[in-house]
Amino acid sequence: MRVSMLRYRNFFLCRKTSQKKATGVHFFCIRYPYDALNRITGAASTGNSFTGRYDLSNVTYDKNGNILALTRGGHLDTNATSFGVMDDLRYFYDAGNKLTSVDDKAQNTQGFKDGNTSGDDYSYDVNGNMISDKNKGITNITYNHLNLPKTVSINANDYITYVYDAAGVKQAKYVIRNGGIGPGNITATKYAGNYIYENNVLQFFSTSEGYVKYNQSSQKFEYVYQMKDHLGNVRLSYTDTDASGDISQDEIIQENHYMPFGLKMRGFNNVVNSNGNSVAEKRMFGGKEYNEELGLNWYDITARNYDPALGRWMNVDPLAETMPSHSPYNYAFNNPIIYIDPTGMAPEMPDDLIVKGDVAAFKKRVSQSTGGFYDAKVDSKGNVTLEKTGLEKEMGGMIEMSDSQKAFVSEIESVIDSKVVTEVEAVSSDSSVDVGSIVDNKIDMADIAEFDKAGSEASSSAAALSHELVEQHEKAKAGGVKGKYPTGARAMHKAGIKAEDNVNGSRRIEQPDGSSLFYKRSGSIYKQVVTPQPSGTVKITKTKIK
Repeated sequence: MRVSMLRYRNFFLCRKTSQKKATGVHFFCIRYPYDALNRITGAASTGNSFTGRYDLSNVTYDKNGNILALTRGGHLDTNATSFGVMDDLRYFYDAGNKLTSVDDKAQNTQGFKDGNTSGDDYSYDVNGNMISDKNKGITNITYNHLNLPKTVSINANDYITYVYDAAGVKQAKYVIRNGGIGPGNITATKYAGNYIYENNVLQFFSTSEGYVKYNQSSQKFEYVYQMKDHLGNVRLSYTDTDASGDISQDEIIQENHYMPFGLKMRGFNNVVNSNGNSVAEKRMFGGKEYNEELGLNWYDITARNYDPALGRWMNVDPLAETMPSHSPYNYAFNNPIIYIDPTGMAPEMPDDLIVKGDVAAFKKRVSQSTGGFYDAKVDSKGNVTLEKTGLEKEMGGMIEMSDSQKAFVSEIESVIDSKVVTEVEAVSSDSSVDVGSIVDNKIDMADIAEFDKAGSEASSSAAALSHELVEQHEKAKAGGVKGKYPTGARAMHKAGIKAEDNVNGSRRIEQPDGSSLFYKRSGSIYKQVVTPQPSGTVKITKTKIK
């Protein structure tokens, strides 16, 4: 099975799946329109038998950004064999931003479940936290001093208890059924950093590529890999059980696709596979844990809980005072295709450049390429942002960035601020990589450093890094897959040369013998030769021709 996801964060989102052994090709696109305030107003699905199946329409908002209505298409039965209007919702509020009730004219048991048809559905405490939900049968929720839920009561005998440390990090979750009487009526989940236990048995621990599960039968650890989109949503989980390097259909563990605001699409490519871990596979939308116990059906997003059926939080934003123009309950500024909220504290734009591997070498090169005016900040997931160091202010404006340094920042920011996620691996002295590998998405930072060591003529290290990043970015835009030579690689290479020329302030012309001529604005011409060395680095030779 070959899966490619075009990870664009703009007006369209397209997906294509091609399966071996003549099972066909599925392709569909979703078009997302927005209003003048950049709030999503719908979703139109097209392609093969999917046209109209997962449409979102009639989305309206009040002046505070609270959703007033939405109509959602989707599956109408448990097995997802019938499709139509799944939800036709009308939202009602108090004099402020608190949701008091929701009316579902579709009256379907899928999607939003309208379990209460008279009076208010929701009530709140003095801090604005929801404490009851008649649609889900929640009779009471108690909170701690950080407004995190301590106990969620469904009825007298069914409830969920949460335990946190002093900083509010969740340590345990206890699901109690029937008062905990009888076998299997208490499920204890414990969170020890990345290590997750259920009933004192290790279930999995997270990795940057997915997770590792513990197989109780074989008493071995098994790797599960995951593909995520630009929002951090888990789209595909798979394993390589036969260590063949090729993923077959029976090695696909889970495939997820999401409607706006996070409900799962169902009705195609449904996968049921025991090779994964059921606890780990609950991490889906935004990579967060989906709590479906006792019919909760909400996501635990660290500081708050989120209901994807409603597209709203259940608690006030802890940083609400910093965003006075937005309702403290709306999700991602009502633009869930562009914004994320990974902590529940505040929406943010996902970073579109991800660097892994030798991150320290990458950061050092960025600092040197900007003359120390900028630092590259790389978080634990590899997301890159550029931040000013304050050097110019410290020097009282006596030192300014050169045109080359400004051009370098411009090229890097064009990748970071793009609508396409670009993932690269920084390596050093990798004998399989000569400066960069467009196939394996690698950039050799030791090779990049050699350009400056060979002198300031021809191409600089900053220009070489710009070239490689832009080239990888063009590959990502074309939907290229790591490990395969991309179609249109020549055009991607030319885009890299254009970025290189912008930083160098020259024009590079490649020669038939593999060398390059650099035409400087001053009229000088330099010849540059890149020669791989046994040590894993490259040798850069620069010669003045004119």
